[in-house]
Amino acid sequence: MFTSLIVLLFILHIKGRQKKLIHICSIIYQKISNLYKILKDKFDNFGFVKKYKDPETNRKKLLIRWSAFGLVGFLAFTILFIFLLVLAVKAGIFGKIPNNAELAKISNAEASLVYSSEGMLIGKYFSENRYEVALNDIPSHITDALISTEDIRFMQHEGIDIKSLMRVLVKSILFQQDNAGGGSTISQQLIKNVYGRKSYGILTMPVAKVKEMILAAKLEDIYTKHEILALYLNTVSFGENVFGIEAASYRYFSKSCKQLSIEEGAVLIGMLKANTMYNPHLYPQRSLERRNVVLSLMSKNKIITTEQADSLQKLELNLNYESATAFIQENGYFLDYVQKEAIKIIEKYNVKNNTDFDILTDGLIITTTLDKNMQDAYLAANNKHIIYLQEILRKQLEKKKFWEKEKIKVYFDSLSSISDAKKTLVPWGIKDSIMLLNNIDSLKYFMSALQSAVLAADPKTGAIKTWIGGSNHQYFLTIELFLKDK
Repeated sequence: MFTSLIVLLFILHIKGRQKKLIHICSIIYQKISNLYKILKDKFDNFGFVKKYKDPETNRKKLLIRWSAFGLVGFLAFTILFIFLLVLAVKAGIFGKIPNNAELAKISNAEASLVYSSEGMLIGKYFSENRYEVALNDIPSHITDALISTEDIRFMQHEGIDIKSLMRVLVKSILFQQDNAGGGSTISQQLIKNVYGRKSYGILTMPVAKVKEMILAAKLEDIYTKHEILALYLNTVSFGENVFGIEAASYRYFSKSCKQLSIEEGAVLIGMLKANTMYNPHLYPQRSLERRNVVLSLMSKNKIITTEQADSLQKLELNLNYESATAFIQENGYFLDYVQKEAIKIIEKYNVKNNTDFDILTDGLIITTTLDKNMQDAYLAANNKHIIYLQEILRKQLEKKKFWEKEKIKVYFDSLSSISDAKKTLVPWGIKDSIMLLNNIDSLKYFMSALQSAVLAADPKTGAIKTWIGGSNHQYFLTIELFLKDK
């Protein structure tokens, strides 16, 4: 509470609101004076009739009076310490504070998207899996759920919620409750998401909180409330290296956030409390319970009716989960080729135009000539055929006792001596299954695994329509690597 009061006073001073600053200072002085008078009156009346006659009473009176002085002194010292801490943070002793111009240019790393010739998403390149989404494309029920869950007074405060901080102080310090929460507003959380926190030993948390409060107040002067909500929803993590509401919507429901229903949006907002614990793919029951809490809060704050909340809470999660490796499994070999070619094009463009575009962070749109329907058809046919041929080869090798031939045995002995560790393999044609094999079996598996590739191009234009570079992108190199010197 005292941290928040001092930071608030400092921010008011920064913003030039001297009248409000003087008013708050007078209130604080009056409150401390009243506290001292109340304590003094109680101490003066201690012992009633034996007030000044009983030595024991006088000793107790003196002890309690000094305790009162100690309490007031402690409060004064705390306020002074926090005020000096705020000055130190503002002066840059604990690192540079971003200025208004830097805050006005907040941006996030965004995935570059790869599309087929029909406009279907077939892959992406990223350092952080995020797609920026415009404010107009975020449904109001998502922002309402966010405010109801994370910061109910978001529209009233100016970046710092004093009431919330006082609640945290009372619950955590006086009542020792673990569920007191952090008291951070959405604006403060946005600052933490964008700039992170550095370690300063025992001062780490006080310094971080002071920085976040100062910057949150600045943020509120630069952006509108709705712009802050959009920035927050585009920066926040949803686990699994997924950042932002749009990427999370595609990961867990395979659609844009503007298409999410109320209960689906509540699932994602519920994850913000702990994105792994409430991950709907990993822990569906926990996620369901958390979603229902969010719906209850929305009902409590009149966003939806009680009847709506009751009805929505009865629904199942109904995820449409998109695996992080889905694109790689289907189009991995082609995406490797596209990335190499795209980087060459980007580098030439950067040199020519004095720019610094990056395929991993700048949200580029890459359109290819790949025919997705043709690619899927070839992939399905290739999978079916290679499984059939693989079984024939296995039987032939066993029949001819190929693995028992002297040269092969010597070769195995030399390779298997490298390590006794087991390898994890995904057999070709058996989706999401795992085989644990010893060294010899692993070598047999890799040496006998058939590889096939498909390349289809338009004979008139040379446009690539289908590209399958090998049997399994996760475990086998693309075939063209073996043939590059041929």
